[in-house]
Formats: sequence, structure tokens, C-alpha cells
Amino acid sequence: MAFVADIVSVHPSSRFDKASRFVLFSGANVFESCDLALSSCEKYVRLTQKFGTLYVIKRSFDKASKSSIYSCRWPGLEEGLKTFAAVKAATGVLLITGVHEPWQAMLVAVLGDVLGASNLR
Repeated sequence: MAFVADIVSVHPSSRFDKASRFVLFSGANVFESCDLALSSCEKYVRLTQKFGTLYVIKRSFDKASKSSIYSCRWPGLEEGLKTFAAVKAATGVLLITGVHEPWQAMLVAVLGDVLGASNLR
């Protein structure tokens, strides 16, 4: 296995190196609803706590289909940020998400612990 860096910091309180415990980065592709996001996240948290691992949720507020311009883009920035806030408040998990427009970065960074950027226009 190749390592890009000797130490990775996801959050000021969470640093990982080659000897660190397993970290699960997972989640449904997009936040379909706040209730579904909370229930699935709570299950991941219980499971990872059982095994002594850390769970970092990976979700998107805007999922553009790469195969159809007519698909739904759920749920949008405003609703997505509300859901991010509710999930983080209820579970305390770290969050990885992405931005699609440069102006979104500062808004999303308030709640996101790791931000990705793809196809910025």
C-alpha cells in the first residue's frame, strides 16, 4: 500500500499516520432527507464505536448526474447545510463533502471538516 503522506490531519483533533487505527469514510452519495441521513449515520457510528474505529461521513448536498441533465440534484446548498448541521450536532462525526462553485467554499467550510472540489466553474 502506498502512502501519500506520513501523517494526515482530517481535523485538529484527528491525526492519522501509518500506525493509526482504521478509519471508515462512508455514506450515501447524497443527503436524500435529514431523517435518512441521521438514521444511517447513527448506525455507522454505533458500528464503528463497537469496533473502536472512527467514522467520517462522506455526503454531498448537490449531486449532478454525469449521465443525464434531467436528473434531480438534491437537496441543494441550503437544505444540505441544514442537514449537515443536524447530523453533526446529533452524532459528532467529521464530514467530508465537496463544492461545485467557488462561492460555496466559505459557506460549506463552516460545517465540512474536509472539502473537495471538482469541476469548479
